[in-house]
Amino acid sequence: LTVHARETPRSDALDLFVEGLSQNLPSPSHPAISAGGKVDEFVKAVSSHESLKAIIKVLETFVEAMDQVAKIHPIINVAWQVVHGLYQIPKNQLDRDDKVVRLIARIRDLYATVRALDGVEKVAELESIIEAILQQTIECVLFIREYVGSGFGKRVLHQTVSSTNAKIKEFEDALRDLETSFRNRSLVHIALVTTRVSNRVEKMYAFVDLMGQLTPVDMETFDLPRCQPGTRSSEIQWITEWVMDPSADQRILWLPGPAGFGKSTLSATLADTFASLRRLGAFLFFSRDVEERSAPSKVVKTLAYQLALFDHRIADKVSKLLDESPFMARSHVRNQFAQLIVKSLCSVEALDDDGPLVIILDALDECGDAESRRSLLSALVAESRHLPSCVRILITSRPSDDIAGAFDKQPHVKCRSLEITAENSKDVKAFLRHSLAQIAQSRRHLTLDPGWPGCPVLRVLTTHAGGLFIWADTAVKYMDDGMNPVQRLDVLVSGVTPKDRVDSLSQLYATVLHACQRWDDEEFCSAFCRLFGVILVAKLPLPPSAMDSLLSLPPNWALQMTSYFKAVLTEEPTGAIRIIHPSFYDFLTSQSQAGSPWYINAQLHNKYMAFHCVDLLGLTLKENMLGLVHSLRPAPMPSLSSDIAYACLFWIPHVCAVGGELESLGDSISQLLHTHLLHWLEAMCISKESRKALHMLDQLESWIQVNLPDYTSLCDLVSDSLKFCRYFSNVIEQHPLSVYQIALPFSPTGSLIYKAFHRDDVMPRVSGKLLLAWPPWQLTLAGHTQVKCMALSPDGLRIATGGKQEDTAYIWDVMTGSLVAGPLQGHQSVWSSAAFSADGLRLVSCSGGKTVWIWDVLTGAMTLGPLVHEHGVDAVCFSPNGSHIVSGTLAGTIYIWDAATGAQLHGPRKRHYLGIGSVAVSPDGSMIVSGSYDQTVCLSDVATGNLILGPLVGGLTSGVCMVSFLPDGFKFISGAQDKTISIWDSHTCMVGPLCSRISGNISTISICPDGSKAVTGCKSGVLSFWDMQSGTLILESKCHQDGVNTVTFSYDGTRVASASKDMTICIWDASSGTPVAGPLSGHGDAVHSVAFSPDGLRIASGSSVIYIWDAVTGAIISTYGQLQPDEGHYSAMKFTSDGSKLTLLSMKSDPDREALWIWDSHRGVKL
Repeated sequence: LTVHARETPRSDALDLFVEGLSQNLPSPSHPAISAGGKVDEFVKAVSSHESLKAIIKVLETFVEAMDQVAKIHPIINVAWQVVHGLYQIPKNQLDRDDKVVRLIARIRDLYATVRALDGVEKVAELESIIEAILQQTIECVLFIREYVGSGFGKRVLHQTVSSTNAKIKEFEDALRDLETSFRNRSLVHIALVTTRVSNRVEKMYAFVDLMGQLTPVDMETFDLPRCQPGTRSSEIQWITEWVMDPSADQRILWLPGPAGFGKSTLSATLADTFASLRRLGAFLFFSRDVEERSAPSKVVKTLAYQLALFDHRIADKVSKLLDESPFMARSHVRNQFAQLIVKSLCSVEALDDDGPLVIILDALDECGDAESRRSLLSALVAESRHLPSCVRILITSRPSDDIAGAFDKQPHVKCRSLEITAENSKDVKAFLRHSLAQIAQSRRHLTLDPGWPGCPVLRVLTTHAGGLFIWADTAVKYMDDGMNPVQRLDVLVSGVTPKDRVDSLSQLYATVLHACQRWDDEEFCSAFCRLFGVILVAKLPLPPSAMDSLLSLPPNWALQMTSYFKAVLTEEPTGAIRIIHPSFYDFLTSQSQAGSPWYINAQLHNKYMAFHCVDLLGLTLKENMLGLVHSLRPAPMPSLSSDIAYACLFWIPHVCAVGGELESLGDSISQLLHTHLLHWLEAMCISKESRKALHMLDQLESWIQVNLPDYTSLCDLVSDSLKFCRYFSNVIEQHPLSVYQIALPFSPTGSLIYKAFHRDDVMPRVSGKLLLAWPPWQLTLAGHTQVKCMALSPDGLRIATGGKQEDTAYIWDVMTGSLVAGPLQGHQSVWSSAAFSADGLRLVSCSGGKTVWIWDVLTGAMTLGPLVHEHGVDAVCFSPNGSHIVSGTLAGTIYIWDAATGAQLHGPRKRHYLGIGSVAVSPDGSMIVSGSYDQTVCLSDVATGNLILGPLVGGLTSGVCMVSFLPDGFKFISGAQDKTISIWDSHTCMVGPLCSRISGNISTISICPDGSKAVTGCKSGVLSFWDMQSGTLILESKCHQDGVNTVTFSYDGTRVASASKDMTICIWDASSGTPVAGPLSGHGDAVHSVAFSPDGLRIASGSSVIYIWDAVTGAIISTYGQLQPDEGHYSAMKFTSDGSKLTLLSMKSDPDREALWIWDSHRGVKL
């Protein structure tokens, strides 16, 4: 035999370099391989490329065996891909380092030994050893790619890592040990050497902490189906190529495919493959059958936890972030993704050098619904582009419109549809052949032929399957479940040829259900609908015993019924039952089946489930239901039965999904809560879900308000229970009996929950000063010791606050009081000013540290900056269209910046002798007004940065601290520290100080929404009405006997409300300045705030209590919100846009202590 070595112009790794090959092995089936056979052993390595050719030739011999050996089936693709990729690297780049040539030669020597393996049987016999050889090959080749600068790290590794010589020695030793193991047919003491940093964790308690903070969802994968060996080769190959390709620009590979294609099976197989290669960072699979596994709110936290388990370096970063920002796990999903995922991965040093890191998200379309997963999709698309280049996110789903819309035209997202092809049908046929052979083997008493059922029948079944694996899987279960599989096979084969794949599945499901042969029995049909109604609408799969209990049926009834339908049901390891596939849900609930005895009306059965849960809890809940002994020390806690645990967790979600006639359900809920509210909270604590009770009660309260408006006593009790749960949340979760022994006795004696449930004879009583009402601190925003600056977003839903004693800030959700983002860190000194963009998505901030930063409001991430100035910055704002940023410095200069790029367009432009206290941009974005502590204002051009007008004297005796344009864009207003306010005309330079004809300093001002009028209030009690076009005084009037604290216009600009220190409010006609109603008495102390509702029908006023007035008649509608003496007064208030809620700011005697409140304005319920 003569051995010839040659080079060809083509860089195909499969070029033949050995001629005269014997042809005694079958040709490989790999699509890229054109020849096969044995390769004689090399005598001497001439170059790294020739060594690689030798390795590839041996890999070829495994390709035929690959289709029949489960373990190495997917890994061979990875090995072939990475070796082939290494061969593409120029020869001189590999050969210039002797260490690389030597390591590649060492791999070649190992494969020269493996080459002697003859036949598929030997491959199967040595499966584990060959798998280890392939894994070690992949790791070595990935290391070499990084080493020579052609990997994911995009740098020459030996220039950056000092321990590479030791690593190469480890690889060589491992390869030598594998060769010895192969000769001895033993894998004893063999450990895989990987390029990855060891992920050994020194402190296991860190994971306990992470689990507690992130509350991840359990994603147990052992019962998920995997691909049959020899199937899905094409998909596995090109997915692997994308994962292993360092030059791939996309971070996400989206694989949309039809229902029943086998996407989840493919995902589970890929997860196994990459896990065996130490490349699987996380695997999340969603399921509409399990509510917890379909909640979008859990995705990022579960992802972060799995990544932390994967690599201790990531765990360190995630733990540090959570320590720095304890609210992170409860913040907006985009903030979670940006911080916990993107920031954690990007901050791991040299993560790219470790090779690909794979994240798999399976069945994304089953993660919530289009509305609930919108924020998750937005975060995934927006933030994934910032991930390290080694990260590969693989996503499967049905081709849902919302997912397609989110991924469309995104350069970092690659889409490849999973389509039914001839090869796919071939894989289905292989699965059917294998599965039917197993049935034949297990039914030996039928004496079926070895080749049963034969090729013609297999072709018919494959045609009916239409390339859908779920059809094949269901058909196999249907045949295996019957007494005579041959007879059931005949039923399937003789069926009508389906019109399409959907029709094919429908025909199959109908065939399976018809096999029960009892559909003429009305009792059986009713039992089927009751049982499958529960299975379909349950928020998580239930065991048969729990179904019996919920449906009030005899023991084992559900177990017997489910046994008839094994072909379309799956039993989980816990014994819980779920349907085989989402397409079966679609079939049973489709209107096309409405005339069938198996049709399920999901909405109706959800209502039944709500009643079942409420009734079960009413019968089973009681105080101390498990006979516990109260203790505040940690102790093992027994668990509830699965039926009671399910009813406790999901009765409210089922109730809130019900519509239509609801009185009977309302009565049942009322009876349950008025009797068993505390018992339910005890049960929730036993289930370690007491915090979830808060969200459930909030959801229930909203549902009652909309659907049961007449059930006021029920709504009041739910509202009171929300306060109870918020106030005692830490106490209740310590022990179930703390509900009765601590929380209830310490509740306000005037609260509904205390009156309804406290019993003096058996419960502790509190001596001393008792709470009379719920304290109002439940939505206090605690983040700063003192507040320096604050900005409200245009939609009123976000507040940004900057601390007076620290260089950080926070962004809060106004409606819930929860932290959206923060702490925002970047400035080197205290924040001096902040402003939102008009769309509310960006926040700009400045500080005395000479910098301006721009932040993403949803994530808290810095998007731009620092924009560096020569002096400290005290004022900043966005232009109305968000394209420019204007900043003013303590040196009297202004800067104009491009808000998209951060480029300095103009500046510094000197405008004032002293510092600038405020800047504003005109509505059309063409002019800038700046106000200075030198008592002047200036008008500048945005396009050129040139001065238009000024400096103009804007303060009579002191500096200007506030400037703003009026809606017409031609006039602007300035406010000075001497409490004077002036209106300027940008055309005439005329100024009209609004205090010029008023005795006493102005204490408040309000401008009409259309900018045509203004009203001011003075410390003398006088109100002045001004024409903003001419700057002239219309009328002044005095109805108050003391100073005016605040004035405000109605939304339509027709009326004005004023509030005074004399404890009264007045309502005025805005056009004439004459009083309409008042002074209106009721408050017991000075009134500091007043606000119109958006519809103009109500007025809210605040002292130490809130009054709601009829805006037409002046009658008192309601009062609530009494503050304690040390809690100050309500200094500001505003209705939400729909008028349903009232937001207030309270100021205590200490001016640095303020609190934010939200109230239900209709019912006087504190939210």
